[in-house]
Amino acid sequence: DLRQETDALDTWFSSWLWPMSVFDGIRNPENEEIKYYYPTNDLVTGPDILFFWVARMIIAGYEYKDEKPFQNVYLTGLVRDKQRRKMSKSLGNSPDALKLIEEYSADGVR
Repeated sequence: DLRQETDALDTWFSSWLWPMSVFDGIRNPENEEIKYYYPTNDLVTGPDILFFWVARMIIAGYEYKDEKPFQNVYLTGLVRDKQRRKMSKSLGNSPDALKLIEEYSADGVR
């Protein structure tokens, strides 16, 4: 008796909503928090989500606030395995985070 959840928000879609919802930028666009935190200077992200998240954040910034959401985008490197594949839980090529936390602590694993 399985059914798909109808009230789910897609992760790729939701990236642009974060500052708008946290700082109430849609219902109250002139409040002090959204004016202070949005737009921001820098976004730091991996190159693998440029289209999925970053492009949507930029489009939504112009659509809802009539401005770009950040000045700079800094790209981090990606950790890859010996076959040059991106580390992924679904591929099974990444370390077990719980074992690492047990050995090195949560702060050390971050």
